[in-house]
Amino acid sequence: MKRAFVRPLFVLAGLYDFVAGLIGLLAYRPIYRSLGVPLASQPAYVYFGASVLCIFGIGFWLVAIAPRRNSDIITMGVMLKLAFSGIVCLSRLRGPISPVWLVAAGIDVAFAIAFLAARGADAATITGYPIPLDARRFEPPRVHSR
Repeated sequence: MKRAFVRPLFVLAGLYDFVAGLIGLLAYRPIYRSLGVPLASQPAYVYFGASVLCIFGIGFWLVAIAPRRNSDIITMGVMLKLAFSGIVCLSRLRGPISPVWLVAAGIDVAFAIAFLAARGADAATITGYPIPLDARRFEPPRVHSR
């Protein structure tokens, strides 16, 4: 990727998600209590979400190391960030939620936008082949039957 911001962005994203996930795995109860967030009725839900964050943190670190080879993780990261932000927004529409979730959702929207910018930094460089800008010019591979 040609843009210099890509690697530092994914180092930051990797640290952010991995640390948040680790905190969720090791100390979510005291943190939730101190922030006034109700505890989950089943901690497995929190542990699963925290584990996913740790996994994505590692994935973002892999993007920072080799952006071309791990470019699909960028797309997955956009989906993760938008899914979380969307869930928070829908929850807020249903009623009040802790401000900590709104802040986290705002941070994730910013990451999603930055990931999209990174993904589009140089599509041909990321994927190794040029991506047609006009879908009408794109023809799928022909299958020859015998």
